[in-house]
Formats: sequence, structure tokens, C-alpha cells
Amino acid sequence: MKTIELMDALGAHLPRALRFRLPDGDTVPGNFHITKIEAVRRRGMDCGGNLDESRETVVQLLAGKSGVPMTAGRAVSIFQKLVDAPTEKDFDLQAELIIEYDRDGDQLARFPVGDAEVSQDGLLEIRLETLASVCAPARDRTGAAACCR
Repeated sequence: MKTIELMDALGAHLPRALRFRLPDGDTVPGNFHITKIEAVRRRGMDCGGNLDESRETVVQLLAGKSGVPMTAGRAVSIFQKLVDAPTEKDFDLQAELIIEYDRDGDQLARFPVGDAEVSQDGLLEIRLETLASVCAPARDRTGAAACCR
């Protein structure tokens, strides 16, 4: 999901509490805290020697640091601070959205965002997906022959 797509979903449901559903079906506790939002620019080279550049918006969640559930409206206000910051020229609303979350207090995991919809119990549920390694030349370009193998 692109950053702007989540912001639009949040904006359409300002008073609703948020729920992040992890790929295994568990959820982030509703009293989570958004610790930071980062505009990340990645530059690198894949195994076939092709230069690559991408942008991500990384949102880091911390569980259990507030007694109040996070609402869509509060999340929008946090995002808006980054959008409005005069020094944040790299913030790209078309960037892919990544959620970082440390479920057990020992390892931070990264999750791309799948979709967002209102659940049967009235929360705005944001579904997270898994990340996987991929050979970019085989996936995107001229096939496995472009790979270093």
C-alpha cells in the first residue's frame, strides 16, 4: 500500500480506533504508540549489477505505552506533522508503506501494508503482510539470465 492510500483510509474514518492485524492473525495491542515515521530513500545494486532506487515510509509501532486506543484521527495528525515539516523534502506520499513492530520485545520486524477496512466490530483494521527476499533481475528485468548466478 502506498502512503497516500493509508492516509486517505485514515482520513475517511477519523473517529475510529485502529487495529493492526499481523500476518499470523494476531493483532498489535490497541493502546500502541507511533514512535516515529521515517521517509526512507534506498539506493543499491542488485545481484545482476543493476542500480535500484526506492522510497518507503516506515512507521514504527510500540505496544502498550498508552491507556488510550490510537484513533485514525490521531494517526493522521502524526502523519500531517511530517508532511508539513519544511525540512522534509524527501517525504513521498507515493512511497510504499512499511510498519515496524516488535511483538515480543526482542526483535523488530518489518511488514508491508496490505489493505485497510472497517471490521465487524467497528475498528479500522490495517492488515499487514510478510516480506520476502527476491532476485530482482529474475523478477523484473530479463529473467534469471540477468542474475549473478
